[in-house]
Amino acid sequence: MGPIRNLTELVESAGGIVLKCDFDTTNIDAVHLKPAGMPPLFFLNSKLSGDRLRWTLAHELGHAFLHTNNIGADIEEEADAFAAEFLMPENEIVNHLYEMTLLRAAELKPVWKVSMASLIRQAYNHNCITEWKYKNLFILLSKNGYRKNEPYPLTMEEPKLLKTIVAMHRSQLGYNPFELARLLFKNDPQFFEDRDKPRLMRFDGKPFFAFAA
Repeated sequence: MGPIRNLTELVESAGGIVLKCDFDTTNIDAVHLKPAGMPPLFFLNSKLSGDRLRWTLAHELGHAFLHTNNIGADIEEEADAFAAEFLMPENEIVNHLYEMTLLRAAELKPVWKVSMASLIRQAYNHNCITEWKYKNLFILLSKNGYRKNEPYPLTMEEPKLLKTIVAMHRSQLGYNPFELARLLFKNDPQFFEDRDKPRLMRFDGKPFFAFAA
């Protein structure tokens, strides 16, 4: 009941693996994969803001549950609807959405840990404000520069499961960084175009050299 305190932690506790990656672009927010015999993997763009990361992870979670065969009239709208209900359940939040203003959205943002824009959109979707009020609030968001950079940024959620797995392989199973690199990347041509040379990799912001098998 109530707001989800830490969505990344919740997904990891359910068996998903969340990874923050540098996509080298801001045009892609996330990708999720479900390899055979493995837990679901959620790759999130490391450049996302705190509220955008939570929304994006909830959106990808919606895809993972709803679109195993990519069947649907509009799978992106369906994933957004899933994310909205997952992060802001209607029966729990609706009474907070009446008389919505920018100030009200700013007050609710750290409580529900979603963007001001998402709260305004939910207020409209649940008939708590008129269409005129909804459009006017988004005009105000734009005029204040909040569409790209909202005030009151949320604390960034950090994945922990992969670091725990790597630490276990190093401390309990005796792998060193080079062996882990070979284990993770030995069959991926994007990392080993020239199989005679090591390639510089980064994990958790730290560089190391990985060698092909």
